[in-house]
Amino acid sequence: MEESARLSAVDYVVFVALLAASLLIGLVHAIYSKRKSARDLLVASKGELGVFSIGLSISASYLSAVTILGTPSEVYTYGVEYWQGMLGIPIAAICASYLFMPIFYPLKITSIYEYLELRYRGKAVRVMGCVSFMITETLSLGIATYAPALAISAVTGMPEYASILLSFAVCILYTSIRQLRPEMVDDFGALSPGLEPLQPNPFTSHPCHNPSRDAKRTHDDLPPNRCSPPHVLQGGLRTVVWTDVLQSVFMFVGLLCVIIIGADHAGGMSRVWGKAEESGRINFLDFGADPFQRQNVWSLVSNFVILWTAALGCRQASLQRHWSSPTLSRARMAVYLSLPGTLLIISCACLAGLVVYGNYADCDPKTNGDIEKIDEIVPYFILQHMGDLKGLPGLFVASLFGGALSTMSSILNSIPAVTMEDIVLQIWKGKQFSERQRKLLVRLLSVGFGGLGVGVALGVAQLQGILQVCLSLIGIMNGPILGLFVASIFLPFVNTLGACLGTITGTVMSAWIGMGGWILEVTATSSALAFSTEGCELLNRSSHAFYGSASDVSLAPRRLRTPDLLRRPAEGYEQVYTISYLLLPHIGLGITLLVSIVVSLLSGGHKEIGDIDEKLVNGTVLRLFSGCRKSNKDPMSSSEKGVDLERF
Repeated sequence: MEESARLSAVDYVVFVALLAASLLIGLVHAIYSKRKSARDLLVASKGELGVFSIGLSISASYLSAVTILGTPSEVYTYGVEYWQGMLGIPIAAICASYLFMPIFYPLKITSIYEYLELRYRGKAVRVMGCVSFMITETLSLGIATYAPALAISAVTGMPEYASILLSFAVCILYTSIRQLRPEMVDDFGALSPGLEPLQPNPFTSHPCHNPSRDAKRTHDDLPPNRCSPPHVLQGGLRTVVWTDVLQSVFMFVGLLCVIIIGADHAGGMSRVWGKAEESGRINFLDFGADPFQRQNVWSLVSNFVILWTAALGCRQASLQRHWSSPTLSRARMAVYLSLPGTLLIISCACLAGLVVYGNYADCDPKTNGDIEKIDEIVPYFILQHMGDLKGLPGLFVASLFGGALSTMSSILNSIPAVTMEDIVLQIWKGKQFSERQRKLLVRLLSVGFGGLGVGVALGVAQLQGILQVCLSLIGIMNGPILGLFVASIFLPFVNTLGACLGTITGTVMSAWIGMGGWILEVTATSSALAFSTEGCELLNRSSHAFYGSASDVSLAPRRLRTPDLLRRPAEGYEQVYTISYLLLPHIGLGITLLVSIVVSLLSGGHKEIGDIDEKLVNGTVLRLFSGCRKSNKDPMSSSEKGVDLERF
């Protein structure tokens, strides 16, 4: 193997330097934050951030290592079909802005799961929501761990399991530095142990996290402005916003380098587009309605609508940014301002996939044995075509690792805190944990969930297509979660029993279908396109192989092949497991709503509509059920109060 096949010494220096800089910045912020009060660190969460800054942060938060590695390989393999999915993002932004934000924004709560306790007047649904959150974030942790590990393995030759363990070890170190200031609230709004109340609260010992202990208390009984919206470790939301943006700029620059340098090597964008068109990769506007087809316009757009509505409307991290806006209208504007950046990121990632294909149209590296996984195509391309620009590959890998590191650390901070406050302290209500015991429990939970994340990463490493795996796992969990919040806001007759059974059933069914296909190794109707190795003979004589020397690679050209043919077709009952992975959130959402409706009606949920605080459900829907509503409030008081039209 030639030297250019791996990172150079300069690249290693750049990689280590940037990684050390990330750790140093975290240490400086941790030390600096000790000089400031918790109230001072809340300043960025009181509306001081502009809508442009918040919108930029929302865009940056979705530029991840999975986007950089997975999207180009998806387009390289299946063509530009995936590009059409982004048409669903503006629709999702409108849904989140007008269906969910008008409910959550005025409540001035810290955790979105607190809404579930207020809505159902009990802790059962809130605990279930927190458990779903923990599962989702653990899966996200595994994917976030695997993505940079894949890049490191590809450019260094390190075994994947070793790079995964290395990523986890560095993340633990980074998280430990961030936890030097434990009296903070993490990125997801979960209270870290040790935070003292900013204002006395007669209802709860933790003013920023637990709602009333009285199941009958409504939102009107909450102390006004009892706590500002959640801030984050190391200097508040402002730090996270600009850290997200800075790390994303490096990754975005890397994408632009791939596009510009790759197009130049391929002979220009017109030649890249021509090669893609010849191979059938310019495959827009497939309006087929077959649910067993891997992807088409309908499944792509609707998948993006569901997942992005859940992300923008029902995800703690996004709501945290919404709450930092001074008004609801400005929060909406921030979401809309995030759209150009988000769409640009996805477009550049798709275009990078076409450019990479333009360079390897006649010699597919995976078929030729140069790489082991198609997700390694971007690191391979960077080393082969940009390796002479010393330091640039190292910068690119460091940016991937840095962005993933921030995500992993935030998750390892948030899950233990949520577990402590919503699970552990609820189970042992009468037990008084000392500060030392709480900190020890949180650290043990961090290591435990980190170990689970490593297990997920090792499992993901056995699968092909990191983008598909990511969308499948997120779809399995987010479909039912969105269904839970839709039922809570728009179906006032849904009760605790219906919400719990509906969410559990929806999650189990979507997981059963999604994971069954992986276990049985059956495939949906293939839309993968052919690869060629007809031009590899000349390249094999003049170039290195990414894994092993050129002498280890056969010089004979190979036939075109389709990757999905490596998996066998389904037979009999196995056909159900070949439903498109893009429809998994539809299944979870639909089953959650159906079971919630049926169970709630059978258990008398329609009789409880009058007990629901009108601020917790959609006003238009509530008026439709006015015949079932038995309000205990003074009619004159209700009429004087009027209707807040901004909610609609």
